[in-house]
Amino acid sequence: MLRRYPALYLLVWVVAGIILAELFKFSSIFFLMAAMLLAGTAIFVKFKNKLVLTMLLLGGAILFYSSFNYSLRVNDQGLTHISNLINDKIRCRLFGEIKDWPKLKSNRTEIPLDLDSIFTDKVIRTHGKILIKLSDTSTVIQRGDKLELYGTIYPVRQFENSIGFDYGRYLQIKGLFGIVYLNSLLNVRIEKSSRFDIFNFVHNLRKSIRDSFYRNLSPPSASLASGFLIGETRNIDADVYRYFRDSGTLHLLAVSGSNVALVILFFITILKPFSVSRNQRSLILIIVIFLFIFVSYSEPSVIRAGLMASIIILAGIIQRKYDLNNVIALTALLILLIEPAQFFEVGFQLSFVTAWGIILAVPIYEDIIKRYRLSSWSKYLFMIFAVSLTAQLFSAPLIILYFKQIPLYSLAANIIIVPLVSIALFGILALLIVDLILPILGQFLGGALNYFLLKIVTVIEFFGANDNSVMEVGKLSVINLLFCYLFLVGLIFAYKSIKVRRYLLILLLFILNIIFFSKLFSTDTNTQQQAVIYKIPGGEILFLGDGDKSCDLIITNCYGTDYPIDEYIINPFLKDKGINKIDNMIILSSQYDGLKGLIKVAVEFEAEVIHISKELEQSFKDISISLDSYHDKFSVNLLKPFDKVKSEFGYYPLKNGMFINNVYLKGLIITDIDDFEAQLENFSAPIDLLLLSNQRYGLSEMNISEISNKYNYIICSKIKQDFKVGLFNQKGYSNIIDLNQYRMFRVK
Repeated sequence: MLRRYPALYLLVWVVAGIILAELFKFSSIFFLMAAMLLAGTAIFVKFKNKLVLTMLLLGGAILFYSSFNYSLRVNDQGLTHISNLINDKIRCRLFGEIKDWPKLKSNRTEIPLDLDSIFTDKVIRTHGKILIKLSDTSTVIQRGDKLELYGTIYPVRQFENSIGFDYGRYLQIKGLFGIVYLNSLLNVRIEKSSRFDIFNFVHNLRKSIRDSFYRNLSPPSASLASGFLIGETRNIDADVYRYFRDSGTLHLLAVSGSNVALVILFFITILKPFSVSRNQRSLILIIVIFLFIFVSYSEPSVIRAGLMASIIILAGIIQRKYDLNNVIALTALLILLIEPAQFFEVGFQLSFVTAWGIILAVPIYEDIIKRYRLSSWSKYLFMIFAVSLTAQLFSAPLIILYFKQIPLYSLAANIIIVPLVSIALFGILALLIVDLILPILGQFLGGALNYFLLKIVTVIEFFGANDNSVMEVGKLSVINLLFCYLFLVGLIFAYKSIKVRRYLLILLLFILNIIFFSKLFSTDTNTQQQAVIYKIPGGEILFLGDGDKSCDLIITNCYGTDYPIDEYIINPFLKDKGINKIDNMIILSSQYDGLKGLIKVAVEFEAEVIHISKELEQSFKDISISLDSYHDKFSVNLLKPFDKVKSEFGYYPLKNGMFINNVYLKGLIITDIDDFEAQLENFSAPIDLLLLSNQRYGLSEMNISEISNKYNYIICSKIKQDFKVGLFNQKGYSNIIDLNQYRMFRVK
């Protein structure tokens, strides 16, 4: 393996090292010392002519070096790192440089800022990145600019949503450890990068491409062309984006290997009339590839494809044979050595797993073509079908793991749409060249291309607009994921090996037995009474269920987003809980756009009653009028404060919280201050559950001891790690349930 696939051998050790550092968060110094020790031992053993042991020791050294590299970049930030200086109670003066591309969303701009110092009462030198969320779309700030601004840095909090996505962890993997919110750029001082800076050149090139599209195409087609060519999707209509997602063709809007291949093919065609040598053409293509990577925002899929293409071109320059398994392994190795945290990104995993599956399977397809002597058209159609099938099979386990759903029409959609998009990409590139040389001719070409792009949308709508185009599936564990990929790889090698087929059959029977016995002895966790806090943009949902398929929801401070909050966040959470009906939805506070999503949730799950606070009454009426198809779907009750507990719905306002009456559990207190007991001195309502939200300092064991006799359930946040163990060992409390960043204690 080492001689034939050296890059793959190194990659295995590097990946193992990253996983080791993530699982066991030891000091980076420990990993470095272990790497040096094993490397020294390998050198010593080499002189003893023990080659196998030497290679194993070197592999171990690479493993620990990879752990050191990951730990140093992700876990060991140092005392001056910004994560140790964040205080969300004060405003400070921030200084830093933008070293990554700002991301334009439909209603905001996200800007990663690499800090070098902050100023409160004195200047503090620091390092680390934060994310600036600007409540507007702006291209004024670009990569390479330096900023000075005032703001409050909020810590990145980790929590998983219903499909297991932890946004806080995602930001930390990206190297972002704090968030600053800005309404505008009026109080931001910007020091622009040099006019001759490479990033400024890329920004101007990207702007010229967008301007050309919007000059020659209709806005819907121009936004689609930007998505196909450079992966810019912010102006694509939300329904069209959903059609791509539900049809399983969303990868066409994320620049990948097919885009890079088509760009290379286009420029090879352009260069043919010119008298350039092979090496000169290769160097031009490498420059084009790297420019294309920058213009398309350096996403993992385009970096992977661009590096692979560059390595293959370089191999041609130096006249070396190459194996695609080594090429893709070397590409992954280079990326993980520079940015080891990329390993845990969904885009990185999907890109490499899908590409590697195709690389393994294509030789089999070529053998089938030769064996059956397929004609040119039959060969072309067969390869489209086979490659699409392979991509779907190899991406499916990861899609199920992260998104818990799978597009049902994905294979058929890709077979039809991928060739259409390939033709469109050639037309898009031709439009850019023609518009540059002869703008009036670009308008004629743009008219034809515009018609073609709109027809692609029609085809996408056919596959993605169906309500049954996506199938919701259950959870997939990491172990089952590995079994799936072992089985898929086994299928490929079983094509030419009877022995592998036998092992594959044994593995399949083993997996089926595990599934059967796990279902046989599993218990239904949804039959128990549950109280779960679930984070949503800007606020929280308290889910209260009594074990059947209905529930009550209490929502606070729901924000609007640039994606449907009902479809992406709340609906998957409720479906995961086995809910098909909402008895009562209690909305205490919400922004206008957030309220619109909540109403859609109420319709989807046939809510009996929506209870809203008086402040939301007018907004609720306005949204109900705009969503006329939702009229009379549910009854609406206006929450009114009351002084004493009654049987009707209502809330009792406290200083920083409220008592909610008539839910599954007898009562509820929401508070965000530490001295919550002082609020209850004159309040004698029967309370079964106490919710302590946004506790700044968390609960101590003494607090729990003092209040444990008054409530059956307590939900709180920010519990010390050792405190949870103490509850088991010393107090003997039962049913400590992990609720993301919250904990629920059954104390009676």
